[in-house]
Amino acid sequence: MINESDSSIIVTNSTKQLVMYSFISMMLIIIFVISPLNKITILSLTMKIIILFLLAYTSYLCNIQITFMRNSNYDAQSPTIKNQLMMNIIGEYVFILFLGLLFIFVLKSIL
Repeated sequence: MINESDSSIIVTNSTKQLVMYSFISMMLIIIFVISPLNKITILSLTMKIIILFLLAYTSYLCNIQITFMRNSNYDAQSPTIKNQLMMNIIGEYVFILFLGLLFIFVLKSIL
C-alpha cells in the first residue's frame, strides 16, 4: 500500500509530464497547422504526424494516471481525499476528450 505522500508525488510527476507533452503538442499545432508554415508540404506533414504521436502518448499518460488515481481511491481513508480523487478522474476524462478533439482536428488537416 502506498501512503498518501508517495502517491501525491507520483501524481505530481505524472502531471508534469502531461503538461509538458500537452504544451509541446499545442505549440506545434499553432506553428505547423494554423500558421502559414502549413504550406510547406513535407515539413508540415512530418510535424503533423509527430503531433498525432504526441497527442496519443499524452492520452496514454492520462489513462495511466486515471488508473493510478482509481486504485488510490480504493485505498483512501478520508472522504475528502476520495472526493478529490474522483474530481481529478473526471477532469482527466474531460482532458482526454479535448485531446481527442485536437487529434481529430490535426488528422482532418492532414486529409
